[in-house]
Amino acid sequence: MDCAKLKQDIARLTEAKKDLEDFGEHFFDSAEGQLSDLESKEKAIDGIRDEILQNYLTEFAEKNQIISGYDSIEAPDEFGTYEGDVVPLPDGRLLFYSEYDIRVANKDGRGSFEMGEDICDMALITSSKVLPNGDVFFDRCGEEFYVVCSGNDGKLKVDRLNDKDYFKGEPYVKSLPNGDILMCGDSVGSEESAVLYRRQDGNFGAIPGHEYVVVGSADLYERNRSDMKEIYFMTGLSNGDVILSDSEGRLGVLSIYEESGYTDIGFERLDELDDYTMSDIRYSNESPDGFVTIGNGSGRLITLYKGSDDKYELAGEGRINSVLSFFVPLSNGDALVKDYNGRWFRYGMKPDGRYGYTGECLDNDEDVRISLVEELPNGVILASCTDGNIRYVTQDRQDGSYKLGDFIANIDWEVEDITGLPNGDAMIRGEHCLVLRGKTDITLEDLKRSLTDIAAKRHK
Repeated sequence: MDCAKLKQDIARLTEAKKDLEDFGEHFFDSAEGQLSDLESKEKAIDGIRDEILQNYLTEFAEKNQIISGYDSIEAPDEFGTYEGDVVPLPDGRLLFYSEYDIRVANKDGRGSFEMGEDICDMALITSSKVLPNGDVFFDRCGEEFYVVCSGNDGKLKVDRLNDKDYFKGEPYVKSLPNGDILMCGDSVGSEESAVLYRRQDGNFGAIPGHEYVVVGSADLYERNRSDMKEIYFMTGLSNGDVILSDSEGRLGVLSIYEESGYTDIGFERLDELDDYTMSDIRYSNESPDGFVTIGNGSGRLITLYKGSDDKYELAGEGRINSVLSFFVPLSNGDALVKDYNGRWFRYGMKPDGRYGYTGECLDNDEDVRISLVEELPNGVILASCTDGNIRYVTQDRQDGSYKLGDFIANIDWEVEDITGLPNGDAMIRGEHCLVLRGKTDITLEDLKRSLTDIAAKRHK
């Protein structure tokens, strides 16, 4: 940075400001001069300031890391929601799946996505989950379950999990945080009402290099006070446990652990939590420090915590007495929920250390409603508003509440889905498709917004 030139520029700006102050005092004291002259001098100062900042834009960016925000780039309409749901892969590719098939989208040489070939045809696909190893688990494909894996040749191929050897009818299936897949249901045998699949590497099976095999099983019923035959909900935790619920809302826990080279699965009914049973559990979230929240569509949420005696205890609860239309789990353990009337609420830890609802949030406004909220893999939270604006969501560090932040982009069609991509970009989809890409070049506005923070750093 040319410090001598910068000093000259600052002196020029200081002189212009002094001239404006002198003119202003004379103008207001004696009522002489024209208001237009005052406005011209103010604009001249703004121009000098912007010129100086523009001249040193690159140096400020390199030393202060202040590039932030997104550039909006239109994507082909075929990436819109009418083509189905989208799954971002860790390698940067995208999987698009409709009700009946799966296609892959690659990036071209310019970094833009282009739709590729069909991978396979499946019937009645309803949901998916990217596993930690990069595979994608598809459940509820009619009465079958699949994992899409990358073979040794790099091509995506399909492995079907054979549940018919273990269950009568259709089991409840869930992928776990470590990449295992758990099935629970009405067993063919007496000891296999819970079956655990795990990926094994080797040159065998339908997928060269990969195969999902059964590594453990457990019995969930025919025990004293342990009748949980019809499992309707499961959520895997980072500690290896799995919280599950049956058709009547009773809770239990599976503990999965390795011992002497074998995978063992223990089961225990959480009888002490019978007072907090709830039917139709469909939502869950885990905080970084082990608090797990579960809830149903009627607005009731409870939070559990595994205590020092390895028993799960109630760590809070809440109800808003309204049907929920959205449940947005956040990485810090909070959840943002939207009720049937379009109001948003925060559920999270309160000042007393207990979990519960902490009131309305996100500037609930009758004129501008928030239709969607999504947290991206890098922790940025975006909101789509009914006025067409995509805006940041920020959290107040004082009271923990969430508010609408700065404007990012405006879209003149209804947003139906926001998908975070592994690199921090976001895909906004509806009738059309827009990609919000992280800025690579600083703008003058970026620098002006950051001046206060830069000055604070210099004075530390």
